[in-house]
Amino acid sequence: MLPDTGDRTPYLQLALDARKVINALLRFMQTEDDVDPELLGSIQDASCSLRAISDRTSLFAHLQGRSAFEHYEQIQILGEVRETLKDDRLIEKLNAIIDRNVDAAARRRHAGNVVAFFSALESRALHHYKKAPVHTFA
Repeated sequence: MLPDTGDRTPYLQLALDARKVINALLRFMQTEDDVDPELLGSIQDASCSLRAISDRTSLFAHLQGRSAFEHYEQIQILGEVRETLKDDRLIEKLNAIIDRNVDAAARRRHAGNVVAFFSALESRALHHYKKAPVHTFA
């Protein structure tokens, strides 16, 4: 029998998305290449979502297409990690990675700092995913 994961799937999806971003950031840090389009989209998505949470505006009003933060559980994790890390410059660091006007060394340094954020997202999402589901019996 397969485990019931239907109600926890958003957590797994967030963990997988975070891992993809971590891998892309590590590749970016080790090469002279520019930010690849997938990483660019993920960073813009995280930056926009963090800004919406910080400004207390409607998060869903700013999203276009698929987002790593489209389910309540994913948005909740994003807020939890933001509060835990208490990095007031996180959005600035995310934006600096994709800003071609910032020198390459600084962009890579910011990428290293941002890896911790996505690692925390991945870890927190996996923690929630692995939690045993609560069943109610009538």
